Formats: sequence, structure tokens, C-alpha cells
Amino acid sequence: MLKLNESEMKFIRTIIEENNSIIELDNKHYYLSAIEIHESPIKKNDPETNERLEKKKLNLLNDGKFSIDEVVEMIDQGVL
Repeated sequence: MLKLNESEMKFIRTIIEENNSIIELDNKHYYLSAIEIHESPIKKNDPETNERLEKKKLNLLNDGKFSIDEVVEMIDQGVL
């Protein structure tokens, strides 16, 4: 991901707002769109939760033994 400076942000925002979101660079077409990036819901300061989820992840990857609830929990926490 590239962070833009203020003038670059204004330029890109203008392109998107004016519905000119398809651009061409080096004979390739690119579609510009806005997305939201959400923070991971996993608690970084909770070593017990992190350890438990990491064990479940390793069990899933190494042994292939898992429950649907475990997989859903790991997806929700951003581990998978």
C-alpha cells in the first residue's frame, strides 16, 4: 500500500469524484476505487487469546482437525 501526500490525494480524489475512475498507464487500464480498511478485531495485548488462537491455527494447518466454530472464530479474529 502506498500512502499519498496531500496533493496526490487531491488529484486522485478529483479523478474518482468526476467519474473518470478508469485511467491508462503504460498501455494498461486501471480502475480506481475507494475501499475502507478496518482494523483487525484481534486484541493485540491479550497474550492468552493470541496463544489460544495460534494453537488452533497450527492444529488446523498441521493436523487438519478443526471445528467450524474454530475456523469462524479465527477468521473473525483475523488469524486466518
